[in-house]
Amino acid sequence: MNIESRSCLIVFIKSINKFKSLYKYGMVYYVSKSNNYVIMYVNTDNLDEIKHSISQLNFVSSVTISSYKKIYNQLSMKDKVDVSLKKADEY
Repeated sequence: MNIESRSCLIVFIKSINKFKSLYKYGMVYYVSKSNNYVIMYVNTDNLDEIKHSISQLNFVSSVTISSYKKIYNQLSMKDKVDVSLKKADEY
């Protein structure tokens, strides 16, 4: 069994009524009805094509790629510092 790599897209929409058409592009994880955005996961292999095709839909205002993986990698690569040795003014 192969596990496909997924990426998170945040899709800002103009109207909440038509978000169901996003199901054909990937897995819809969360829908905010008050703030009009959808969080969905798509295959990383087709990320650019899917992002472009979603942004062409008439009810979509913008599409952004989540930067969670970049943030996680930056924090995991950060050197571990002993907190007890730091002075109060270094925070």
